[in-house]
Amino acid sequence: MGNAQSSDHSPLLAYVFWVFGFIGLHRFYLGRPLTGALWALTLGIFFVGWIIDLFLIPGMVEEATERFPGEDRDYNLTWVLLVLLGIFGVHRFYQGKILSGLIYLLTVGIFGLGIIYDLFTLNETNSAAPQRTQLSAVLNKIVLLTRLNARLCAPPGSGVACPILSTRP
Repeated sequence: MGNAQSSDHSPLLAYVFWVFGFIGLHRFYLGRPLTGALWALTLGIFFVGWIIDLFLIPGMVEEATERFPGEDRDYNLTWVLLVLLGIFGVHRFYQGKILSGLIYLLTVGIFGLGIIYDLFTLNETNSAAPQRTQLSAVLNKIVLLTRLNARLCAPPGSGVACPILSTRP
């Protein structure tokens, strides 16, 4: 089971989105975009599936928390920003995507189509961010070691061994 961090999916927010569940919002939030779209097109499969989801939400929250582990940015806040202010790109600014946030701001969420795209992909883009952060940290360490190596080593061809990065012919 995922650890209960503030960035994990919230059962309370899932139930708030369930109130509008006949348009599939809670299913998008819980990482089930295909059934979310189905709910949106069929009014929660004629409200029957919507009522059943009332009892299924705790399990779906647990599964979403495991599939999309928490990170630095809060999932709940990102989703609330998408739902309330998505046409202005506020959720994109919060994610650090300044350019696409400006595009959303100037085009009303790319004429609404960008909002639909984000409903399908927001969980994946939020959970992919830690991998980019880890990659950035590794790259920063490599750059730091390379700079340190350049300062500590004698010029190439002098025959003096470098203490950090060994260069062998």
